[in-house]
Amino acid sequence: MREFLRLLIFYQDLGLIHKKHYSIKNTYLNYVKFFFQNNNSNKFQIIFNLRNFIIKLISIFFIPIGLLFYLFNLKLVVVNSQSLGSYIEEIENILITNEKKKFNLIFFSPESFTCNHYFEKYFLKEKMKIFKKDYFSILFVPLSFVNFIRISPYCHLNEKIFFQRQYYFFKKEKLEGIFDHEIFAEKLKINKKILSLDKKKISIIKDEVLNKLHSKKKNICVIHVRNEPNIVTRNHSIKNLKKTIKYLSSKNYLILNFTKKKSGLKNKNYLEFNITKDSNLELQIKSYIAADLFIGSLSGPGMLAKALNKKSLIINSLIYNHLNFNDNFNVIFKKFYKDKKILSLKTIFENNFECVWDKYIFQKNKIKLIENNNEEIFSATYELLNKKVRSNYIISYLKKNKIYFKYYNFALIRFLSKYFVKKNNICTN
Repeated sequence: MREFLRLLIFYQDLGLIHKKHYSIKNTYLNYVKFFFQNNNSNKFQIIFNLRNFIIKLISIFFIPIGLLFYLFNLKLVVVNSQSLGSYIEEIENILITNEKKKFNLIFFSPESFTCNHYFEKYFLKEKMKIFKKDYFSILFVPLSFVNFIRISPYCHLNEKIFFQRQYYFFKKEKLEGIFDHEIFAEKLKINKKILSLDKKKISIIKDEVLNKLHSKKKNICVIHVRNEPNIVTRNHSIKNLKKTIKYLSSKNYLILNFTKKKSGLKNKNYLEFNITKDSNLELQIKSYIAADLFIGSLSGPGMLAKALNKKSLIINSLIYNHLNFNDNFNVIFKKFYKDKKILSLKTIFENNFECVWDKYIFQKNKIKLIENNNEEIFSATYELLNKKVRSNYIISYLKKNKIYFKYYNFALIRFLSKYFVKKNNICTN
């Protein structure tokens, strides 16, 4: 409830109305249809969209300010800065778009809403003017509803958009529209390194991190273990990383974990940091910049590692159709267990399970989720560090079984761990 209240206070307009199965452009007509048609929306969606509709009406009085923006070639950056993963994907899209447009960018990023304001310090402060004060951001929320001065990844689209949470129902009902992954891919294929830093700066930050931690290790591995109250299907346990941490420690790695919960794990080269402390938020961003290796799930930190083109092992993933234009990663998925066996890739795609977060969908289909175990994570790590990752056989499998989706040649699944495939027999028909 607290997060929802923060959303009501600080949310800026991305230009969308979110329904259960898809999202549409937030025109006045679409708002009227939303409120008067049966759309299976819950009370939170109704309250949220009512709030947005009222502010959209108020925004009419901000049009004179919008005209000043237009005259001075200014654009208001609008992203979901509450979630690091969405924040990174959307800001990459905007920055790549602006490489040609050359707008002067302004961004209201309230301190009480933005997930990690140090991300802005190291990646955005030279690219746009950022205002951090809460009261200032609240005052100018209506400005984000003035269409012609806003820049967001979605404001130019007129068709239905479906996000990961909506994907299962969108596919099941055979609706037409565009997947949000495709929106981001269109830009990333132009420039996937928009957030990259130069080697000299990375080296300086790495020295700062190692000196702060009083470490003489040459390599840094950052791990991320998701343990959040929302979307619990994405969570996983650190206990299954024990063998991998021990292995990395023997290979001269310093292993860092930024977390809200102590694990009790003991290793001389393993350090934990409480992410609720502001000083550790900055250390987290600097550690990702300095990292030689990332191990974790497809969450915000995983998206940051991808944006920085870090060597990565993605574990316990649920999103089989996620896209990644890098070529220096390995991936293993949570197992979908049903009828006393692990579902094959073909079965997963045939039943539209390739992008599901909702635990109720799994329950309804009598699917049990099984986390990656110690041996799977260790073997996938070993493959990655010893350059035993290959993609052709997975792409061939997808083609053979007529599994197609846009940009599937860049699908995360193409670098699926060989050990994981063989052990779980998931490339069967």
